[in-house]
Amino acid sequence: EYSDSANSKKDIDTLKFTDVNYAEVKFRRVDNDLMLFGYHDTDSVTVKSFYSHVDYQFDKLEFADRSITRDELGKQGMALFGTDGDDNINDWGRNSVIDAGAGNDTVNGGNGDDTLIGGKGNDILRGGYGADTYIFSKGHGQDIVYEDTNNDNRARDIDTLKFTDINLSELWFSRENNDLIIKSLLSEDKVTVQNWYSHQDHKIENIRLSNEQTLVSTQVEKMVESMAGFAQKHGGEISLVSHEEVKQYINSLTAAL
Repeated sequence: EYSDSANSKKDIDTLKFTDVNYAEVKFRRVDNDLMLFGYHDTDSVTVKSFYSHVDYQFDKLEFADRSITRDELGKQGMALFGTDGDDNINDWGRNSVIDAGAGNDTVNGGNGDDTLIGGKGNDILRGGYGADTYIFSKGHGQDIVYEDTNNDNRARDIDTLKFTDINLSELWFSRENNDLIIKSLLSEDKVTVQNWYSHQDHKIENIRLSNEQTLVSTQVEKMVESMAGFAQKHGGEISLVSHEEVKQYINSLTAAL
């Protein structure tokens, strides 16, 4: 689709799905193209150059059950899905939900209030400016999170790292150079928050566990300091300490927060 910007007020372009509901459709960015897929098995529609200029974008999507304009889609956030391969997904300036799927993916959320899901594999997640949420679940591998905050909007940009099915008693917190390391005690899963200790802008304000318990950044740093002392008492080898003893220790820390 191409619309001359000078005539954009009268050129209202609509992409219409006659027998597909809105919830059936998934979105995927492929270079500068937008793919709509996930309905009717292998069917898909690709809007060429959607991300290169507004003139290549539709104004409205019509489905069997509802309609939504491009502006409404941008405000509520477009859920983008990756492939099972190693994806590089960039979505600058929107409020987006990005589920990268399997593979070792790199995801850039840009300036919106984004939700980033790396999925299985060792992923790199960059939320950028905005109030971002990073989702991590068991089996998601070893992810690297890089957070940045706009100084002018720091009070509004409250970022969250959410563990969907992991409680505090299953995690070990440590510092490695300027990075924060959050490692599973039950698997090789790990989240590295890059440059946490180098500047306030790179910290994540809230870490939320599956039981809805939430740690703020100051509590996280207290956990790191205390766990470093505990590890030192045991020769630095937490793996040699029984899980039950470690669990009791973490529970005592939690009670003291």
